[in-house]
Amino acid sequence: MSRTTRWTLLAALAALVFLLCNFPATLVARVLPGPLALAGVEGSIWHGKATALGLNGLVVQEKLAWKFEPLSLFKGRIAWQLDSEHAGQPGHLRAVLGLQGAALENLRVTLPIEPLTLFDPMVTAIRLRGDILLESARLANHEPIQITGSLQRVGSAMAGELTALGSYRYVASTDAQGNASMEMSTLNGPLLIQGTGAFDPKARKGKASLRLKPEADLPGLSPVLATLPRDGDTYLLEFPR
Repeated sequence: MSRTTRWTLLAALAALVFLLCNFPATLVARVLPGPLALAGVEGSIWHGKATALGLNGLVVQEKLAWKFEPLSLFKGRIAWQLDSEHAGQPGHLRAVLGLQGAALENLRVTLPIEPLTLFDPMVTAIRLRGDILLESARLANHEPIQITGSLQRVGSAMAGELTALGSYRYVASTDAQGNASMEMSTLNGPLLIQGTGAFDPKARKGKASLRLKPEADLPGLSPVLATLPRDGDTYLLEFPR
C-alpha cells in the first residue's frame, strides 16, 4: 500500500470519526416514529438535550438530556444516561446497546396516563387524568422483566371539573418467553380498585379484570359504572369487553 493510499484511508477514517462524534441529534429526531416528536433539540446523539418529548401531540416528558458513557466501551457495549422530568418529577434511565441486544436499565419515569387510555372508547370517554410512575431494574428482550409503580392522583374530567378517584399501585411482570401478568391495588381514594391481567404471546391475546367499588358519589362517573355488571356493591370491568 502506497503512502498516499494510507494517508487517504487515515483521512477518511478521521472524517468518519468526526462525523460520528458530531452527528446531530436533530437528524435522529426527524426519523422518530410518527406518534413521537422531540422539540428544542440541541447537541449530538452522544451529548445533547431537548425541551420536550411528545406522544400523539401530548407532552409526556420535559427537560430531556442524554450523555454517552465512554467507559461502557471497555465492557464491549455503548451506553447513555438519560434524564428528564414530568410534572416536576425527575426521571432517569440508562440505555445500553451490546452484542446481546438493547436494554433499558435503572428505569424510573413518570408519564401522564392520558395517552394510555386510548385503547378503549369507554375508557377514553371517562377522560382520566393523572400520572403513572414506572420503575424497573432492567428491560430487555428474552429476559424476565418486572415493572412496579403507581397511578398517582387519578381523576376523571368527564363531568367538566376533575373528580378525584385515588392512587393505585401495580406490579407487572413477564417471563423469558413473554408471558405477562399484572396485579393492581388501591393506595387511597374514593374508588377502590382490585385488578389482575395476563398476556399470552403465543396466542397474542391478553385479558384484564378490574373490580371497582366506589366509597362515595363520583360525579360524571357514577352513570358509567351503572352500565357495568355488578357483584354486590362492586362493579366488574373486563377487557376485552
